[in-house]
Amino acid sequence: MLPGLKESDLVFVFKAAYGLKNPWGGYFLRWSEPQEKQIVAAVRPDSAAVFIKRVDSVVRIEGWGSFDGAEKAYILLGDNKYESIDSREFGPVPMNNILGRVFSLPGF
Repeated sequence: MLPGLKESDLVFVFKAAYGLKNPWGGYFLRWSEPQEKQIVAAVRPDSAAVFIKRVDSVVRIEGWGSFDGAEKAYILLGDNKYESIDSREFGPVPMNNILGRVFSLPGF
């Protein structure tokens, strides 16, 4: 499978797609959540690297600090499963690590 994005492609990250982020962590307001098949930009949980992946599924992780003891996390996978570094390697990504929804502008 060919990569969906090439080095010369321009992407637009809509940071307010899921809510207004607090600069010190968390959200002031959240009006949406990433849905399956959406493409998002996120920060890897094990490093500070930013990456772009597709949301595969939503899971609940116990003990990640919401009021009921479980917080939603996202399994992010690349389209090229044999070459992609994604949630199969570094695990689920919490909502606070998701930067926004990505829209690609190929050819710019």
